[in-house]
Amino acid sequence: MILRISYRVFMCSLLYWIAILTVVSDAYDPLQCYKHPKLKYTAFKDGCRPHAMHVSGCYGMCETMEVPTLSPPYKEPLHSTCNYDEFEFQTEQLPDCDPGVDPTYIYINAVSCVCSVPSYDTTSYYFRYFLPHNDKR
Repeated sequence: MILRISYRVFMCSLLYWIAILTVVSDAYDPLQCYKHPKLKYTAFKDGCRPHAMHVSGCYGMCETMEVPTLSPPYKEPLHSTCNYDEFEFQTEQLPDCDPGVDPTYIYINAVSCVCSVPSYDTTSYYFRYFLPHNDKR
């Protein structure tokens, strides 16, 4: 009788922990695209000292079967990457600027992220070129 109760307790405990671990392991899938709320970023602007801050950005991996071409002639990639789905422009006042320099700094903040094929019209690895009022380093 005691052995039978112990077996039942053991099986219930085992099923409970399997259920908990399944829920926890599904919370992070490495082949997904996520919004990261605290990416470290350094703001540069002429007349101001570099300023470290946190921004929201996209990170993660997207599933692909495409084999890259690493030598010329390069082909345009058609695989999906982790990109902004929605973003917003944010402004911050840089704290250490020279007199007469506007301390306003504008940057992109991710609202949501998605795996998608990047558009070369809107995607840049150096997004400060597309922001108004910032220097173009």
